[in-house]
Amino acid sequence: ILYKLNISILTDCAGNTNENIETQFALPQQAESGDILINEILFNPKVGGVDFIELVNTSNKFINLQNWKMANEKEGVIDELKTITTQNIIIKPKEYKVLTENTETLRTHYPLSNHPSFITVDLPSMPDESGILILLNDAEETQEKISYHEDWHNPLLRETEGVSLERTHPQSDGLSQQSWQSGVKASGYASPGLTNSNYFEQTTNTEIVKIEPEIFQPLRGNPAFTTISYVLDRNGLTAKAEIYDYEGRLIKTITNQETVANTGSWVWHGDQNDGTKARDGFYTLFLQLFDTSGFVKTLRKRIVIASP
Repeated sequence: ILYKLNISILTDCAGNTNENIETQFALPQQAESGDILINEILFNPKVGGVDFIELVNTSNKFINLQNWKMANEKEGVIDELKTITTQNIIIKPKEYKVLTENTETLRTHYPLSNHPSFITVDLPSMPDESGILILLNDAEETQEKISYHEDWHNPLLRETEGVSLERTHPQSDGLSQQSWQSGVKASGYASPGLTNSNYFEQTTNTEIVKIEPEIFQPLRGNPAFTTISYVLDRNGLTAKAEIYDYEGRLIKTITNQETVANTGSWVWHGDQNDGTKARDGFYTLFLQLFDTSGFVKTLRKRIVIASP
């Protein structure tokens, strides 16, 4: 429970006065099963990198992580029990905490992440091939158990070192491959401390691809570029985006086989693959979205480079 304390006038022994002091404090509550979950993991870091485990508080409670523990499981037995912290560390409702053995290294490798959420801890071992991780509360009761495997990564990725596995939704089954997706390029292939790039909430929205503005002038226009933005109704997709001229010739590859999140964008400045400016006229964006299940969707949008 969160409380607010307001002090109208505060005077010390020397007669110094402060007015209108306001602060907040919370009384932590006991966690129940499903309140704190494992939301993202990195088990095969880049060379010189570190593993991490991201926790999320899915509840509306303030929960103290003091004396909570992480462990792995070997042959059905809990092993390498590690205390997360002996200090009072509160995880707020909907907040993330990222457990890692070197916060500075993790910050360097993932500069887009939420650094204040990082906690330096001694983690159980996380083999690069596969494993099982267990989160236990201060009474050493299991709160969450998840599994992972290197084969759960997007098979279209050429390299998986430094690529996290993100849970598509906190309430999905952490032991199922279907609940995990590889981190995407736009987030640096991991999103520690932030909403997962692959987070997916089923809605009634349909897929949307927008070109804004549809007509633009490179170098002289305002803006001098166009933005290709998208909202997708499924996750785990790979994208190829290309620009063709009116004769059907490929003039610009925007991206090729990029794993994408549910929302995102690219920018085109009217340049061609050889670095020169494209001529004025009509162009077509060819966007292909696909995954390893055989799903393929192709979208086409018009783009116009206007005359000065």
